[in-house]
Amino acid sequence: MSIKVYRNTGLMGSAMKLKLKINENFIEKIKPQEVLTIQIPREQVTFGLKIFLEKKKDIIVKNGDEIVITPKKYTTYFSWSITIFTFLSIILFSAPVRWIILLLVFFCGVSIPYFYGTYNLTVNGECKT
Repeated sequence: MSIKVYRNTGLMGSAMKLKLKINENFIEKIKPQEVLTIQIPREQVTFGLKIFLEKKKDIIVKNGDEIVITPKKYTTYFSWSITIFTFLSIILFSAPVRWIILLLVFFCGVSIPYFYGTYNLTVNGECKT
């Protein structure tokens, strides 16, 4: 019994390997554009990603399923927005205001991915997260 996992994330998150877990147990890391065939212990298991500072969202997968990991659409826009906003705040604002704005940007940069996630998990063409 096995499942196939594809990581099709492009440039988004390409500096890190994603940790895969089955039934809450860490099993392997997957690099960008990598395809893994993973043996599963039962006909149906719980599959998920373990990402630092992100709320976990697990899905149920069955023997023979193909899972594709893709970035959520908002993450690219969100990353560029934070970069541009940080750069502009450094240029336009004085030191005390700049630190307040940078703290707010940091808080948003951590909290939004925590609640909404960074990646979609698609099983056999159907988006699950």
